[in-house]
Amino acid sequence: MSPFGIKGFNKYQSYVSDSYLVSTNKFYIQKNSDYFPVKVFFKSYKNNKILKINDISDRNEAKLYTNREFYLDRSVLKKTKIDEYYYVDLIGLKVYDVNNNFIGVVNDITNNNKFDCLRVRLSNNFSIIPFTKKNINRIDLISNKLLLNLK
Repeated sequence: MSPFGIKGFNKYQSYVSDSYLVSTNKFYIQKNSDYFPVKVFFKSYKNNKILKINDISDRNEAKLYTNREFYLDRSVLKKTKIDEYYYVDLIGLKVYDVNNNFIGVVNDITNNNKFDCLRVRLSNNFSIIPFTKKNINRIDLISNKLLLNLK
């Protein structure tokens, strides 16, 4: 998140459908290793997604949330269909090639306007892998494993 305007709003990027972004749902902000409930008001302004947390009213207060992430209570999310995943479930998966050789760990997911991409952390750098059926062989959330169709 980052401050937007002078009235206490922040710009944000969401990883869930806008249908979940309603003020009646429970949201949390992480501070250190604890999660604190917050009241959130969502708004759209000239193609910007903005929000206000806990009725703050000025930019200086909004700055306190810069680069912070806010979280939706998991119980609100709909059950996924087969081969459907929430980003939060993919982050942290260990990635292996088709020969079961360890490649790295998913540490982020981005979107390039055509499809989602996995950012896989390698030992000293990272690799971007398009999250497509062509590239993904199997995902096993129980064993925390993502198997690629790559050699």
